Amino acid sequence: MASAAFQTETRPLHLGPVPAGQSPYVYVPFEMPEGAVELTVRLDYDHAGGDNAIDFAIFDSAFSGRDGDLTGYRGKNPNREPLISVIGRTRASYGHVPGPMPAGTWRVMFYVYKTHPSGVDVTLRISIASEGGDQETASGPRWLRGDLHTHTLNSDGTWTVSALAAAAQQAGLDFLAITDHNVASHHYEIDSMPADGPFLLKGMEITTAGGHMNAWGLPTGAILEHRQLPGDDAAIQRAVAPAHALGARISINHPFADCKACGWAFDKQAANFDSIEVWNGHWGPEDQHALELWERLIRSGRRIAAIGSSDSHGPQNEVGAPTLYLYSALNPTALLSAIAAGRAVITASPQIKLDMEAFAGDSKAGPGEEFPIAGDASAQLAIAVDGAPRGALILFSEVGEIQRWSLTPPLSRQEIELRREPAFVRVEVRDEKGDMIAMSNPIWFRRR
Repeated sequence: MASAAFQTETRPLHLGPVPAGQSPYVYVPFEMPEGAVELTVRLDYDHAGGDNAIDFAIFDSAFSGRDGDLTGYRGKNPNREPLISVIGRTRASYGHVPGPMPAGTWRVMFYVYKTHPSGVDVTLRISIASEGGDQETASGPRWLRGDLHTHTLNSDGTWTVSALAAAAQQAGLDFLAITDHNVASHHYEIDSMPADGPFLLKGMEITTAGGHMNAWGLPTGAILEHRQLPGDDAAIQRAVAPAHALGARISINHPFADCKACGWAFDKQAANFDSIEVWNGHWGPEDQHALELWERLIRSGRRIAAIGSSDSHGPQNEVGAPTLYLYSALNPTALLSAIAAGRAVITASPQIKLDMEAFAGDSKAGPGEEFPIAGDASAQLAIAVDGAPRGALILFSEVGEIQRWSLTPPLSRQEIELRREPAFVRVEVRDEKGDMIAMSNPIWFRRR
C-alpha cells in the first residue's frame, strides 16, 4: 500500500445575509500541497427548516478567483445530506470530476441562496490526503492508541474513508478499524487509498436481527453470514468459525444497546468470541450492563478481552472516544493477537493514560498477561493514571472490589502488595459522577 500524509482543517464561518445588489457568491481559499491525492470537503450548518440554504462548489488552483472564470471548476455538491464532496486523482463523488490535483490555492465557492436576517454560522471541514512519509513499521511492541468500530458512507456513516482516517490521525490514533455493516466495499477503498498515520484494519460489523458483531483483519472482499435469527446460537457459531478461519478476530458489540436489533439476543457465554465491547461511545447504563456481563465471564475463569470503541458514524461522534490502547507492534498480526490476549486498556479519550503492572524480582506482567508467582512469594502492583479528572481509582479481583483510592488530577500513582492469591486483578477509574474514565483488562496470576 502506498504511503500518505493527512492534513485536516476546520473553519467556522458566518455567511449572509446578502445585501440587495451584492453577489451571493463567497470564495474561501485553502492551500493544496504538492503530491495531494484526494480532497474531502464537508459543510455543516443549521438549515432551520429551510430558512437557511447554502450550496457549494470547488475550484482548483487554475481558477483566477474572478466571477465569470470557470477555469479549474471541479464541480458542485448535489446538496444532499450529508454535505460531503470528494475529489481525487482517479475518483470523485457525485457532481465532481476526478483528475490531477495541482498544488496552489484552491477555493470553496459558497452560493448563499438564503439565510435568516442575521445570517448563519457554518462549519467547513477540509481534509487532504497527500503522498509522503513512511508508514510506521516498528517491529517492537508498545502502547498504541486506536479505535476498532467506525462507519463510513459505505453503510450508515457519513465519513468517507479518507476523512475518517484523517480524523483518526488528528485524534492521535495509531490504528483504526473500519467496520461497515454487512459490506466489504470499504475494503477496496482501503486498498486503493494511500495510508499513513493510523494503520487501517479491514473489518465488518456483522449486523443480524438479534445483535451485532465486529470482525477485524478480514481479507479484501470477505463477507460473513449475517442472516441469523435471535436465539439461534448454532448459526452464530457458523459466523464465528469462518471469521477465525480467515485469520480474523471477532467481538460481541454493545450487547445491551437499546436501538432496534442492537442488543445481544444470543448466547451470553460468548462461546468462541475473542472479546466483548463493554464501552461503546460515551459511557452510559448500557455500558455498565455490558461490563457486568464481561465481569461474570472473567470471574468464572474465562479469558475473554474487554474492548471499547467509538462506533463513530460521523463527526457528531468523535473518533477515539473511547480509545483502545493495545500493547502491540503496528502490523495486522500483532494487533489481532493483542486483541485476543486482552493486552488492552480503555480510556475515555486519547489524552488519558492508564498503566498497570505486576512485578516481583525480575518478573513483570501487564494487562492480558499471566504472572507466575513462585511458592509463597507475593507480588507488587503499580498503577498510574495520567490526564483523568478527579474521581476514584478502584482495584478489583475475582472477589470484587479490594482497594479504592481518591484520584487527584492530573497524575496519580499507587502501589500495593498483593498478599493474597488472586486469580486476576484489574482496575477502573471513575469520575465523581461514577462514569467510567479508564479501565484495564486483567492481569492473570498463576502459582508455580
